[in-house]
Amino acid sequence: MPLPDGIKVRQARRGDRDSIYRLLGELGIAIAVSEQSSALSWIVSHPEIEVLLAVDPLDRGVGLVALAHRPTLEVGGRAAYIDSLVVTEPMRRRGIGSELLERALARARMLGCKQVELCASLGTARDYLGRRGFKSTGLERMVWTNSGTR
Repeated sequence: MPLPDGIKVRQARRGDRDSIYRLLGELGIAIAVSEQSSALSWIVSHPEIEVLLAVDPLDRGVGLVALAHRPTLEVGGRAAYIDSLVVTEPMRRRGIGSELLERALARARMLGCKQVELCASLGTARDYLGRRGFKSTGLERMVWTNSGTR
């Protein structure tokens, strides 16, 4: 499915802060405004993280995918993890998420990643990803939070 008229996908930039954090907010992710600029600056310049942003004709973000990749012992080579995949509610079901996902998977292939992981808890997300070749491992994601950081 081609992207809707006027929608393009590009690398995220520091100036995309408002769009990116608005999109992450749709996933229930809230980062303090005081930390957003420094976090985004670090992420968009990091060699093992890539953020693609789908933008409308006015260059406002309507979707994003964040792909982290690194060597790992568990797979005996490079693996990737999709940290975030989101399309703003009014733009869903138009092929934007599929395009973002395919570009992330193409990048993982190019990097020689043996696998790509992500966390999908909603049944609709699991169905969507299953149709695109993802398989459930039956594992739930567990998180440790460092209380010593701001």
